[in-house]
Amino acid sequence: MEIFKAYLLSRGNSLHTVKAYLSDIRLYLLFCSHLKKGFFDKESLYTYFSYLSGKKKLSAPSLERKKAALKTYFLFLKKEGKEKEISQNYFKTPRKEKKIPNHFTEIEIQKILSTLQEKKTDLNYRNYFLVYLFYAGGFRLSELSSLKPSDIQLKERWVRVIGKGNKERTIFLSENVVNEYRKYYALFQKTIEKNQSLFFNFRGEKLSPRGIEYILNSIGKKMNLNKNIHPHAFRHTYATHLLQNGADIRKVGEILGHSSLSTTQKYTHLNRKKLQEAYLEAHPHG
Repeated sequence: MEIFKAYLLSRGNSLHTVKAYLSDIRLYLLFCSHLKKGFFDKESLYTYFSYLSGKKKLSAPSLERKKAALKTYFLFLKKEGKEKEISQNYFKTPRKEKKIPNHFTEIEIQKILSTLQEKKTDLNYRNYFLVYLFYAGGFRLSELSSLKPSDIQLKERWVRVIGKGNKERTIFLSENVVNEYRKYYALFQKTIEKNQSLFFNFRGEKLSPRGIEYILNSIGKKMNLNKNIHPHAFRHTYATHLLQNGADIRKVGEILGHSSLSTTQKYTHLNRKKLQEAYLEAHPHG
């Protein structure tokens, strides 16, 4: 498994992705050991994913992630000459209509932030700044969870992060965000410097990606927003609000670190009214 881990890292996968893939593969191998069948035959794969979607009720995105992990592992084994060819048709899924990304309105964002400011506790302030930074910077979960104080350039107001595919990108900060950061850092300076990480758990240790997801999920349950509060929802919201306020779609794509314009275009579905207004205003026959 260590060789496979090195292979994933050499392909430019983030540490978050590598950990997730290794976990998925270990679970599959453990499942197959109880089946007493081959690890790599179609029947084992079919039984495993039927179990995950049926009994475990995993969501479609979670199933796709697990399929991607196993497909990568099988291809790695084939490349190493350690396993016979697996039919790639098994991993192909029918093309589904793309869902409009979950996002929050500006009023909902304000409600979340103001609610988190009501109780004046250290952990509540940490939660407030966590949500604030997700929304203000459009961070991915892996980017924010690995953020170090040294990555933040306060004078120039930008942050250096290692994004998807191990690519470096720059996130810009407003003066308001810098001021919020200064207050947060002043309050938790000792803990931040000890962990070399901005966010910490109740024991004062570095907060893991799963810990962040748990916190956001807990906030969502308490607030009854009828929407899932998860890291990518804030990234979707960040992009949507930029576009709604007139930002150019290509520049938004660059800011988000998208490798293709088609990835950014999904956000335009959220804003048909504005697009229609732009068309009527600009087109000669509008």
